[in-house]
Amino acid sequence: MAPGREERTIRFKVGDLVWVRRFDRIDPMQIGALPMTKSEYNARKAKWQDKKVPYRGGDFSDDCYMAYSCVDHRHPQCWDVFPFTGTISKRTRARLEKIRALDK
Repeated sequence: MAPGREERTIRFKVGDLVWVRRFDRIDPMQIGALPMTKSEYNARKAKWQDKKVPYRGGDFSDDCYMAYSCVDHRHPQCWDVFPFTGTISKRTRARLEKIRALDK
């Protein structure tokens, strides 16, 4: 698989509530950052090749989201992120938004 994703295959947007699987748990989280697109990967690769940043190369581990909960953040692989079903309190939603805003 070539590094980077087609934009049309990125299922979620920043701010979306999702379920994130981790080992034998599934937790509600909020998307904070998206996987790299092919164009983003190619731009980063060009910088690596110009030696502006150390070359690390891309692999499947770059195919991940960044997601926040009220207590931590994770970098789940795309296949561990699922659409959120159910409801969430306004208070919890506000806490998630506040946490995400701190990272900007």
